[in-house]
Amino acid sequence: MYKQLPHGIKMKISRSIMESFKQYMSDIEWNVEKCKIEDYTEYWQRYVVNHSKWLDELEEDVRQNPLFHEELAIRITEKVNQLLNEDPTEKQLESLQELDASLLCTCKLEAE
Repeated sequence: MYKQLPHGIKMKISRSIMESFKQYMSDIEWNVEKCKIEDYTEYWQRYVVNHSKWLDELEEDVRQNPLFHEELAIRITEKVNQLLNEDPTEKQLESLQELDASLLCTCKLEAE
């Protein structure tokens, strides 16, 4: 069901996952011990309702379909894993070293 969505809507969904995750992690000060997927999922739902227009672009039967929600949960997990496993760029690492040699970032998103 998710795969049948128009490309533009899938891009907007991915962008909402990335932006909300970045904000969520910033809110918990990148403390991985505080990071819980259940908390992030609630955070993402609020973000979508308050900041995303793609939800209004979905037909009601899609929004209500449990299969869509299952596939969406899989997409969220995939995207979060991708974000957390993307290495910081050399430029980001150099900038961080200039700021504070004691800073240690584990992924590109955190370095940003």
